Amino acid sequence: MTDYLTFDAADYLDSAESIAEFLAAVAEDANPNVQRRAIEVVQRARLALATNDGITSPSQTHPRPD
Repeated sequence: MTDYLTFDAADYLDSAESIAEFLAAVAEDANPNVQRRAIEVVQRARLALATNDGITSPSQTHPRPD
């Protein structure tokens, strides 16, 4: 049996621009399940981007207003 790597679109969303393009493409699909899944993918991608930028807590990605 051949082992395959798992594909995760979040691995390819490496910038705000790529995330925006991904969401624009998903918006063309009327299936709410596709849209829900896309939001999950974007969440993982944003977390990975924040982690790579040295941000370690959610409060650092969404600062609270003063």
